[in-house]
Amino acid sequence: VMDTSDPAIAFDAEGICNHCREHETIIRADSQRHGIEGGLDAILDQIKAQGAGKPYDCVIGVSGGVDSSYVCLVVKRMGLRPLAVHLDNGWDSEGAVHNIERLVRRLEIDLYTEVLDWEA
Repeated sequence: VMDTSDPAIAFDAEGICNHCREHETIIRADSQRHGIEGGLDAILDQIKAQGAGKPYDCVIGVSGGVDSSYVCLVVKRMGLRPLAVHLDNGWDSEGAVHNIERLVRRLEIDLYTEVLDWEA
């Protein structure tokens, strides 16, 4: 959400800001440069097609933080079937561990945790 606190912002008749319009143009050009027609929907269709018949169609690294948790939520909303992967390096806070457990339970995502063996 943008407002006029940005001196360089302008809104069009639809209420869309110039920054958003510029972003759309960049994304469209990038998609065309990489041969991706249809943008995100096309990418999602391709991922779903390649994952058909498999238990998962994508992998998400999870830390228990806001960013990876949000990625899990968005991916599920997009209809993908992710496998969450966590690397337990022994430095996880109790809060992070709790967040991961709650996240995968509520979103019904399978979790694989790789625990590092510091003694080896």
